Amino acid sequence: MTSPPPLSAPFRLRDRRVTPARNSVQGPDGETGIEPKIMAVLCVLAAEPGRVFTRAELIDKVWGAEFGADESLTRAISHLRKALGDTRNEPAVIETIAKRGYRLLPDALIPESQAPGSQPPEPPSSAIVETPRARPSNRRIWLIGAGAAAAGAGALLWLGPFARSAGAIALIVLPVNAIQREPSQQSLAAALTVDLVGVLARDRRLHVTVRRPDPNLPKRGRRYSLYADLQTATGELKAHVEIMDFDSDQALWSRLYERPYDGKLSSQDALAQSIARDLTAALLAMQPTKR
Repeated sequence: MTSPPPLSAPFRLRDRRVTPARNSVQGPDGETGIEPKIMAVLCVLAAEPGRVFTRAELIDKVWGAEFGADESLTRAISHLRKALGDTRNEPAVIETIAKRGYRLLPDALIPESQAPGSQPPEPPSSAIVETPRARPSNRRIWLIGAGAAAAGAGALLWLGPFARSAGAIALIVLPVNAIQREPSQQSLAAALTVDLVGVLARDRRLHVTVRRPDPNLPKRGRRYSLYADLQTATGELKAHVEIMDFDSDQALWSRLYERPYDGKLSSQDALAQSIARDLTAALLAMQPTKR
């Protein structure tokens, strides 16, 4: 049986109004902008509430064969839950089905015609209020990666030679994503991935792996993922870095780096050092205080 097309008309999920054409979610705290492919995931799920979509199905429908789509889907679900006021442990909108995929809970979907009260007025496009972590419209959050980035990081899978302190913080570094497909940006993303891993791995308080957690790492304690994307323009570089909780898919910290960029290795090294310093400080601050 052919699946129905993704929803395109406005619809309601509990106390949120979703407007696919505007890539927005209107809630009690205002309107939040949603990236197009994240909205596409939600529209696919909402078109068949209650149906369990496998990860492979969602990736095929939204990203196709795009590199890094698996990580992009994980992030998309996390961002949707935040925008919809949902949680993984006590889902009211999107439920994770272990070892299968995701489904939109039927009770969460309210047809627009049945929504209580009058519809909230749609503000003009210039009045859209974004959350502090929302990306500017000219940026994409997907960790699509580049072939060069994957190749550059692929040889760094497990960094075992470095001695770790007891209770080291587990950090999984994903290849830095080049927003644009130009070879120069792909090469920079690959090089920055290598630099970040190298700098972070020298800190004995961290247990650093690339793309996947170390299977020998004890299951106790939290594990974190590092996501970053970048783009360059004439003489300028912009990089957005996020820390995610690996096991809950929740965003915990983010920072935007904007600086002059002359294409020299010294500029690349300075950026990697700055990110690593801020990232380590943020991770240490997240750890419970020992008594």
